[in-house]
Amino acid sequence: MLKLLWLAAVSGVCLLAAQAQNLHAGTVPLFIFNTGVDDAGAPLPDGTIGDPHYTEVLVPGGTTDIRVRTSAGGFPIPPWIGDNSVSAWIGPNNDPQLDGPAGIYGTRTTFTAPALAISATFIGQWAADDEGFDILINGVSTGVTTAFGPLAFTPFNFTAPIHEGMNTFDG
Repeated sequence: MLKLLWLAAVSGVCLLAAQAQNLHAGTVPLFIFNTGVDDAGAPLPDGTIGDPHYTEVLVPGGTTDIRVRTSAGGFPIPPWIGDNSVSAWIGPNNDPQLDGPAGIYGTRTTFTAPALAISATFIGQWAADDEGFDILINGVSTGVTTAFGPLAFTPFNFTAPIHEGMNTFDG
């Protein structure tokens, strides 16, 4: 059973270089926010309800509201990997420990790609409790998973098809 709590560090080190169909267009940098941050990229305070950039799109029960957790709140950090200056844990707002019902959770953010975009390279890292089964781009599996347990980041680096306009990034 999985209780997905997501900690992603994808901006800054990352992310997205969108390849355009026109060979002369080259690549264009895009941006995806990390989990648990405000519009300036600063981590939100512990216990904040809602993440301005992520939504729960798959929950086995309970709430679809998100709560931000940082080490300031104590358990479960540690033993989980701690938050940092660019990201914080997010999960279902069922209680202060993000302890939702057992099952598979899905978290989504969106990004906008420019005209003629056909693919993007995603570089970053993520962690989940208990395991991240896949990263989906526009609903299509990338085969990218996390290691079991929220004790360390798992890096990712993949290229996936995208399209002009709004795209989805699910974990």
